[in-house]
Amino acid sequence: MEKTWLMRVVSDTSPLSCLASIQRLDLLEIQFSSVSVPPAVRMEMLRHPVPKARDSLGQAVEKGWIVEDAITGLLPMALLLNRTLDEGESQAISLAVNRRAELLLVDEREGRKAARGLGLRVTATLGILMRAKLEGSLDSLTQALEELRTNYAFSLAPELVQQALREVGEL
Repeated sequence: MEKTWLMRVVSDTSPLSCLASIQRLDLLEIQFSSVSVPPAVRMEMLRHPVPKARDSLGQAVEKGWIVEDAITGLLPMALLLNRTLDEGESQAISLAVNRRAELLLVDEREGRKAARGLGLRVTATLGILMRAKLEGSLDSLTQALEELRTNYAFSLAPELVQQALREVGEL
């Protein structure tokens, strides 16, 4: 698997919140040297409903590997995207375009569709977990998905889960 330490990565709130909710935010730090977030995502991170997850997100910002990055020059794009997406997704996509990010982390289907339409490469929480499993920094994708379902009410189509488990050798 290609190492992505020098990759410019931007994230929406959901992947950060999901991983923080199962205390596996470290997977992002392992896979990427840093992750940029726009102001709206930073604000959403500070309002995470689970104190432990909120603390993990705050520590990642303090350590400097989650970095708030202002959007400049593409605010009209953020406003246009905001008609169909939430503010965090709109700003994350705008920031990814503005910074020529090589990867955008976003879970919501409409956000991924909009990002791909703008030529961005995207992955979601599932992709991060699969990569971690394949690289050996996650013992069990099955367990991680169960923890996400329990701790974050995260759900995926059963067919997608089965396909992912097959791809990482857990089925």
